[in-house]
Amino acid sequence: RFRKVPTFGRYTIRKFHANVSELKRLGGRDFEDILQCILPVVEGLAPPEYEIYEPIIMEMWFVMCTWHGLAKLRLHNTTTLELFRKATTDLGDVIRRFEQQTREVKTFELPKEQRARDRRKPKKTAVDPVTAATATMAAVKTVLLQKKLNIETPKAHALGYYVSMIQDTNTADSCSTQNVSCLCLSSSYSDII
Repeated sequence: RFRKVPTFGRYTIRKFHANVSELKRLGGRDFEDILQCILPVVEGLAPPEYEIYEPIIMEMWFVMCTWHGLAKLRLHNTTTLELFRKATTDLGDVIRRFEQQTREVKTFELPKEQRARDRRKPKKTAVDPVTAATATMAAVKTVLLQKKLNIETPKAHALGYYVSMIQDTNTADSCSTQNVSCLCLSSSYSDII
């Protein structure tokens, strides 16, 4: 369904060339494009037995898109920070409700996650590397593991501090994590060093 989404502008939304769930090495712009296009793509996508969850899914995506739009602002004032604080509260509420309402749904890892897990398995020790590779390839494929939504992670917890971080340190686009070269500093500040 993502491949049917048309492009918008020159660099706003790019064409999705592959299956989004199989994409590798996603950049920030890819996540942003997916988030901007997700609402029409997932609407009505749930199979009949899971249609009861569609309202909470759509609400969660809408709140996430709203939160992302506010987080992406380069300049905030008291009004936008209050809207952002409310959106953060709404995001926490809707994620907790989603987790509670969908507990009984059995979800499993993606086939690409299973393949990666199979590759990470310790290889059988053998004298000949060719024999070891053959033994690994001949190993019985594992079953897909059941996955549960875990909202008790540091990354999820940190969402609540985003507004106060912006108030204290400004938006994230105004700083850089690049290493500073000592050579540049030594010539400019030779009297200090």
